[in-house]
This record gives sequence, structure tokens and C-alpha cells, in this order.
Amino acid sequence: MADCYREEHEYLEAQKCVSEAEKLAKQLQDEAKTAICLDRRSNIKRLEGDREGALTGFKDSLDLKLKSLGSENIDVSDSYNYIGAVYTNQGKYDEALKMYEKSVKMRSRIKGENDPGVATLHKNIGSVYYNQGKYNDALAKYNESLEIRLAQSDKNYLKIATLYNEIALVYNDQRKYDDALLKYEESLKIIQEQVGDNHPDAATLYNNIGGVYDNQGKYDDAVSMHKKSLEIWLATTGNNHPSTAKSYRDMARIYLKQSNYIQAIEFCQKSFDSLCYLYGENHPLVVKDKRMLDQYRLLESEANTSTLQDCGKSE
Repeated sequence: MADCYREEHEYLEAQKCVSEAEKLAKQLQDEAKTAICLDRRSNIKRLEGDREGALTGFKDSLDLKLKSLGSENIDVSDSYNYIGAVYTNQGKYDEALKMYEKSVKMRSRIKGENDPGVATLHKNIGSVYYNQGKYNDALAKYNESLEIRLAQSDKNYLKIATLYNEIALVYNDQRKYDDALLKYEESLKIIQEQVGDNHPDAATLYNNIGGVYDNQGKYDDAVSMHKKSLEIWLATTGNNHPSTAKSYRDMARIYLKQSNYIQAIEFCQKSFDSLCYLYGENHPLVVKDKRMLDQYRLLESEANTSTLQDCGKSE
């Protein structure tokens, strides 16, 4: 029940369920189940942005697991993974790598090197390398994860699509744009087959493909992809959502590059209104959008003045 509430972002209700489960586990004096409750509580804190609280909870859970289950247990491996995720969120990448390496070594010993959970851990390590700018190391880990996923008889195609997306992100940052597009298209094809073209994952991929076209200077193609992304976000999450606001902002930025100031201002205004509704006027993202709006309006004014001056000279 707690997991269902968490997936719906109803964190208060999720915490209530966890508290009830934790109370029962303590009454039963079951330290392993108490540790699992701590994991769930800590993951909710991580999602809420309380990283220190999450880290403390995951470490307390690890201590309980080591005490009740011993040092060579799959639940202990999971704890190292959870702690690694918090360190990643905190930007403490060396600490994150240590935790992920402990987790993957233990899980490989217990479940075997071709276990799907091992594939997940290789992906997590790859993400740390990506955040560190170690792109070749990131690609090696993503491909290691992909090999395991593709070798499974019961393939998790959505996980495979995610890996193609991650690999494409690396290629994009390496300016290997054609390679990036190929991987994004592989990912998008799977998403369309598995969950349809109107799914948020498809919206993310259209956005990413638009980003590649933007980097290539193919602005019309970029706008086309961002429009597809925006249509899906509007249909699935509505106007007042962070992802919808990001689509507005991405389109505004491309229109600016095309010197289409009217459209740039229009979409930047939509992003500002959406974020202002969500967070209020003093939120950093809202303040940033306000600065962008002011900049775009100034550029439009300067362009109009320049056009009038040119017209005056021609007369």
C-alpha cells in the first residue's frame, strides 16, 4: 500500500502506511522487517528531497540487516545500493561508487553475474560516471547492463529502452549526434510498442531527440520534436506540471535562436505561469524564468528598434 501511494507522489499517506507496518514489525520484534520499513520510509524522504534524513534511515536499516541477517545477504546488498543512490543525489560520487561496488559484488556472488539486479547496479554505476564526465566508463557500464538485459529470456523491454536512452545521452554529450539519434530512436520504438506513443516516456524521448537537433542547428526539426513532447505532457499531466513547463522553456529557447522573439516570449511566459502556479513567485525556477522573460523582451525591443532604424535609412 505504501509503495502505491509513493508512486502516486502521495508521500504523507505513504508514510502513514509505513508507520503502521513499522509498529507491527517492532511488536513482533522482527528486525529484518523493521529494516525494510526503514528502507521504505527513507526512500520517501529521498524523493521528498530530505537526503540527510534518507541517508540516516538507510544506514540504520543496514545496521539492523547486518545484525539480523549477516553480511552476505541480498537485502544487505540492496542497502548498499540505496545508500549509493542518496550519495549520487548529493553529488558525492566517490562515496556512491564505493556503495554501488559493494552492492554489485555481493549481488553477483549471491544471484550470479547475469541477474537483472546486477544489470541495474551496472547502470547505476554508469550514471555516476556520466555525472563525473567519464563518458567512456559510463558507456562501458551501460553496455554491460544492456548485455545482461538482452540475454534474459523474459526481457524487460522498458529497462532496455531506458538503457538506450542513457547511452544516447552520453553520445549527445560527446557530440556524436548521429549515434545519439540512433539510440534515441531505438528507445522510442520500444516505448511505442510497449506503452504507446502518448506515454510520458515517449514525451521524454521526443524532448531528447529535439535536444540533439537543437545541438545540430536543425531548429525546425527540434521545434517539431518538442511540440510532440509538449502535446503528450499536456495530455498526460496537464498545463501546470514541471515537465510541461520544461517543454515550454525548451521551445522558447529554440525560438530565440531563430530570432522569433514573439514565440520565444509566448512560450517563456507559459513556463513562467506554470511554475508560478506550482511553486509561487519566489521559487528559484520562477525567478530564473522571470529573468529570461525580461531578457527576451529586451532582445525583441532592440530588434524592433534596429528594424525601424533600417527602415528610416532606406527612406
